[in-house]
Amino acid sequence: MAETGSNRAKARVVVGVAGSYCAGKSTVAQRLVDRGFVEINVDKTGHQALRELSDKVVQHFGHHILGEDGLPDRRKVGEIVFANPQALAELEAILHPRMVEIVEQRLKDAPGQNCVVDAALLFPMGLHRLCDFVMWVDACLPLRLLRALRRDKFSLLAVLRRIARQRRLSAKFSADVVDIDTVRNYGSRRSLDRRIDSILQRRAAG
Repeated sequence: MAETGSNRAKARVVVGVAGSYCAGKSTVAQRLVDRGFVEINVDKTGHQALRELSDKVVQHFGHHILGEDGLPDRRKVGEIVFANPQALAELEAILHPRMVEIVEQRLKDAPGQNCVVDAALLFPMGLHRLCDFVMWVDACLPLRLLRALRRDKFSLLAVLRRIARQRRLSAKFSADVVDIDTVRNYGSRRSLDRRIDSILQRRAAG
């Protein structure tokens, strides 16, 4: 769980935001930023870790993953690892420890400030242990498919693979692992705001 006692200001809250693939977790994280939270985007820490550890990644996967800038091309790497569970596990073993270090440091760099940790792999990376509670964002499958096809430009098969993989990961975790509030992200932005505010008010009162 999140730091307590002298390690953080009394009023500080650290919220983890995770969710189903293309359910809109970044939208929920932004809503928290609009309410004064400092965002720690774990996807972006992955970009930083990939740059810092590019030599290791290239040594492991080969020079064909390099882009025109001489750094690993994230799309090329993604095409390899999402079709190969072993390759994905190997990439995560290289990057995840550094990503966790970056998140921990950014929390330390924001003493006394409410923070939101926006992470698709919040649970597998163990980042939920840094949070007071988690907002799990969900939406119906057809809506998620539509968002994925529009946003990521992947094939339908690639999208379904990502959804299936994440479902297997999230199934390992439940409310007895961490304090979770589910946020249904469908309907209007106003209704989403009401759901988020309701959770924050209840948490503040409790």
